[in-house]
Amino acid sequence: MNDSYNALIEKSLTLILDRFESSRNPYGFIDTKFNIVTGADFTGEEPHFRKDFIFGWIQGRALESLAKHEEYFAAGKRYDLCRRSLLAMEKLCRKLEDCRRRHHRISFAMTPDGAPLGNPVEKSRTFADLFYGKGLLCAAAALHDKVLLGTAQEILQQVFNDIEAETFVSGQQSFDPKNPASDPSPEKVSEGPRMIALGALADLIKIMPEKAVYAAKAAEYINFILDNHTLESGGKLCFFEDIHREKRTPFAVNGYLLCDPGHGLEFTGLAGRVLRMMKAEKLLDGELFHRSAEMLPQIFIRLFDLGFQKSAGGIVKSADAVTGEILNSDMPWWSLPETIRAAREVAALFPAAAGEVLPRAAAAANAFELYIQANGFACQTRDAAGRIVNVIPACPDADPGYHTNLCLMES
Repeated sequence: MNDSYNALIEKSLTLILDRFESSRNPYGFIDTKFNIVTGADFTGEEPHFRKDFIFGWIQGRALESLAKHEEYFAAGKRYDLCRRSLLAMEKLCRKLEDCRRRHHRISFAMTPDGAPLGNPVEKSRTFADLFYGKGLLCAAAALHDKVLLGTAQEILQQVFNDIEAETFVSGQQSFDPKNPASDPSPEKVSEGPRMIALGALADLIKIMPEKAVYAAKAAEYINFILDNHTLESGGKLCFFEDIHREKRTPFAVNGYLLCDPGHGLEFTGLAGRVLRMMKAEKLLDGELFHRSAEMLPQIFIRLFDLGFQKSAGGIVKSADAVTGEILNSDMPWWSLPETIRAAREVAALFPAAAGEVLPRAAAAANAFELYIQANGFACQTRDAAGRIVNVIPACPDADPGYHTNLCLMES
């Protein structure tokens, strides 16, 4: 890893810890409610900018981030940051578990005592459950807390059950009207839940004794995505977001077959990581390995070439999977570090693809520099002209080291 990434990781995590430990953090959650470009705290003119408007997605991601930063800093013998990360992790676990016990789950948006805000999902599991479950798993392992490990396993198993029953729903409250992929239509099944679950399964294989069970589930999810969310067109392997729940055919919106290139690139990285874990445990069968060797590099190359804007420097939010027509030219930051991780995983697993994959990762890394601000965080979105724009890809809160730092670390 280059020194500039080491410095970025330390600077951004230090700011997260400073804000968490501050007496100006009255609620005890990770507080990244600030303007990334100016560094100023949000003024709270809209409810979702207020400090008492808590995003469960951010808090769950923060738990995973703190746990993996602690491991990263331990390897670098930065024991001061390890100690602070562990203390923050322990306090945040207690806070979130108290919220979960009060209201039975962690919601996308909630009050400081965990009561859901907005239009909460009552029965089905959501991304908030998934992000919290995998964050709690990593934190519990770092804290050597067997009770919390069991809780995390239970939460994740409930998520897996709903994914496989296709009752899982996003739960996201969108702040970006230009993002059609956030449409929660009951008629479609999206790639995202299985893709994010691969991240949880990689950690379950790494941490828990039931490695073969989780490896089998990871293989099932990878095969499902490759079977259902790809198609051949014009000699190219195309990747798309959604299928019809009943027809099991590609789900078009206004005649377009939606593709979020960043999501597809993220899939290749998370699939690569879980395949690496499976390979290390001798749980990767030859058929899945060869299928992945054929398809993952193709998906990576196709989606990078589809989405990457060389002149502006970034990856567009959405395009038509087949024609390549750009549907949303905004370029969120997160797809660039996800591309860097994906390239690292794919090139290591399948060296024959490295010559095609790694130069694209270098282009992504160069573009990512255009997003990084003085505080070590990346601005959330740039437009087709490369200008920083006030567009919220998912949550207004700054990334708690999840998309950016974890992708840049070796893990």
